[in-house]
Amino acid sequence: MRGREQQASQVAFVARAGSGGRSKDKSRMVCSACKKKGHTAETCFQVIGYPEWWGERSRQAGRGGGRGTGRGRGMIRANATMVQGDEGLSQEAEKSGYVGLSNEQWGTLIKLLEEKQGTEPRLNGKSISLDWVLDTGASNHMTGYCDLLVEKKYMMSCSIGLPNGNRSLSREKGTMVFDADFKLKNVLFVPDLRCNLISVSQLVRDLDVVLQIANKGCVVHDRTTRILSGAGELRDGLYFFRRLSKISAFYSNKDGVGDVWHQWLGHPSSGVLDLIPVVGRSRENSVCEICVKAKHCREVFHQSDNKSDEIFHMIHVDLWGPYRSPTLCNSFYFLTIVDDYSRGVWVYLLQDKRQVPQTLKNFQVMVSRQFGKEVKVICSDNGREFTCLASEFRERGIIHQTSCVYTPQQNGRVECKHSHILNMARALMFQASLPVKF
Repeated sequence: MRGREQQASQVAFVARAGSGGRSKDKSRMVCSACKKKGHTAETCFQVIGYPEWWGERSRQAGRGGGRGTGRGRGMIRANATMVQGDEGLSQEAEKSGYVGLSNEQWGTLIKLLEEKQGTEPRLNGKSISLDWVLDTGASNHMTGYCDLLVEKKYMMSCSIGLPNGNRSLSREKGTMVFDADFKLKNVLFVPDLRCNLISVSQLVRDLDVVLQIANKGCVVHDRTTRILSGAGELRDGLYFFRRLSKISAFYSNKDGVGDVWHQWLGHPSSGVLDLIPVVGRSRENSVCEICVKAKHCREVFHQSDNKSDEIFHMIHVDLWGPYRSPTLCNSFYFLTIVDDYSRGVWVYLLQDKRQVPQTLKNFQVMVSRQFGKEVKVICSDNGREFTCLASEFRERGIIHQTSCVYTPQQNGRVECKHSHILNMARALMFQASLPVKF
């Protein structure tokens, strides 16, 4: 019944279009304004203005050129001419549906979506279908073919509502592996299902990706790194998932060299990357979202003009911790030592703050033996792990300078280094999409 109604409406539409074209024979009409055939002065574009679809074509071409037999056919021919003449503009309009896609990525995406699949999708047959459909209405990833899953395990029976209104029980779930970098976990095996469904909600939740849907397809990319993960090919009103492997990230520069080095080095500033010959100034105007998330801070203090004349004349020390999660060596603190002259940094992982005095003594012995220098001034805050060494400092003739209470900027050398270390660690965690508990 539904098919008959659709067919009737289509036939009625064609009849209306045909009758509109035959209602008046305009081949003998002559416009008094432009002297062209096929229309009158009341509908002449030179009089009422040219429509948007006319484009950049000559304004003297008239309307229909005297070859049209009706107003409807003339407009169709004009529209087709505009699409052929402005193909680049049409492609830009399609590309604008995908935010942040570079020209190279757009070309790769178009090429992939235009490739012919080796097998047609089978949504109702009994043979195995390798196509996966992106479904916004599915609550979980589902498949009717158990052989596609790995790491299968049994679970409590779960009732699944099928598209035809029936219900089926799912007692197994597993992992669907597209490649080493893209896996769908907790895929339910539904025996009565004859297709493979990717739940958009579960995909976004489990893999932390973003789905962009446009008129001819959709793309899936990582929320943080913006690397393309896959695309959805529009066929028969459904988006069939196509895996895109090793596709460069959004907003990538030349070969992505700058972005790769920026991530490998823990998201340093552009000034640091400029020192790397293979990178140069390729990232000069780029914006890294990870850096924005990880390095929010208040306005910096003005730089100090005080600086030592030689190495180890003055050192800055500070202790950070405890952290809620221990390191692999079961450490909760780290002690940072910064040389005022060279800006050299030493970081020591400590299990307890009571290890600070002995660590400082060991550092002074190392400096004396390896560099032939003696530490003369030690700058720190008023932590008891440092003030307990007052008698030790007096015996060795070391000046101990402490900052005022609630004024950490007076020990700014090591405080800035702490900020740099924490920002780098935070950026790496964002980059790896680690849970917040870490």
